[in-house]
Amino acid sequence: MDRATGPNPTPPPHQPTYLNATGKNLHCRELGITHFIDDRADVLEPMADIVPNRYLFGPQRGRIPAGMRHAMTWREVERAMS
Repeated sequence: MDRATGPNPTPPPHQPTYLNATGKNLHCRELGITHFIDDRADVLEPMADIVPNRYLFGPQRGRIPAGMRHAMTWREVERAMS
């Protein structure tokens, strides 16, 4: 089994894991992140002043918040970034 999908998954070293959105926001600010993909609007919304390109991934209920791009598939994300 690989590290990301085994019984006790651990992310690869280049993929940090956060317990909350605040950790993500701080990391994005520190690194100057310009693009962020998440399946939760409540995680992306606080990044509005930090990350200029926010992608809401997968099926969603309700409308897509302003300032986010919705992508149902990774191919759609790729197209939106090119």
